[in-house]
Amino acid sequence: MKKKNSPIKNLIVFSLCAIIMVVGFFVTLSENFDIIMNNPTDFYELQTNNQLSTGKYVSLDVDAVLENYAETKHSVSFIPTGTDQHYILWLGDGSVISLTTNDKKLIKKFDTMIDETWNYIDELYNENYDADLPEAVEVKGKITSIRPKISGFYEEFLGEMGVTSEFTVYHMTIDTTETPFKNIMLLIAMVVFLVISILVVISNIKVIKASKDNAVLQPTQSQTNSDYQPMGGFGNQPQSNMNYGETGSTYGTYQQMKEEEENNSDMFK
Repeated sequence: MKKKNSPIKNLIVFSLCAIIMVVGFFVTLSENFDIIMNNPTDFYELQTNNQLSTGKYVSLDVDAVLENYAETKHSVSFIPTGTDQHYILWLGDGSVISLTTNDKKLIKKFDTMIDETWNYIDELYNENYDADLPEAVEVKGKITSIRPKISGFYEEFLGEMGVTSEFTVYHMTIDTTETPFKNIMLLIAMVVFLVISILVVISNIKVIKASKDNAVLQPTQSQTNSDYQPMGGFGNQPQSNMNYGETGSTYGTYQQMKEEEENNSDMFK
């Protein structure tokens, strides 16, 4: 038979869960407030002011993509949950930065832009300065660190393309998977779990209180034994073998003894 968790244990566990959800809610809200409010900062403005750093939510017009350098597949218990594509962007000032996305439309657009970007570069080498860059597309994302598992591919592709120390290389990625919808749904999930945890805590407090009240009202075993001892003995004392008659009363026994005494006295008259 499965043993039920005690109310006290449940109370402790779900109280900790509630605290974690409250802390997580406010941390997520503070760190991703700009994303939730869909209020990005212009990438080039931060670049000009040397304020580019991880955690910033930025917007950027992309008109040159050099390569799709990596693919990251996600799964939960071996069940696929999505795939991220990682690109190398060529910015207007000649610097390069990584971009991460799982948007299918954006992936399709970037794959086309790679060929168009290299065609543009070839035209420049052939001194055709009338060549045009691909049509720009606006992206929004959170600047994050490049994952260690794919940072090597980033460096490798930059080396193959001849990107040397003369170029400004940002070892960061613009993560477009960090969307307002994603963060709002995360906050809603935290609130739902917080409410459930609070309800469980309240329920277990009531169970613990009810258990204490029952313990006060219910007599103990020793009290039960002393208050309801059978006649003829208390505790471990041996009970009498006295016959109480058919009615089980002492009056019946007294009558029987009196009749025997009268019979004996008649015999000697």
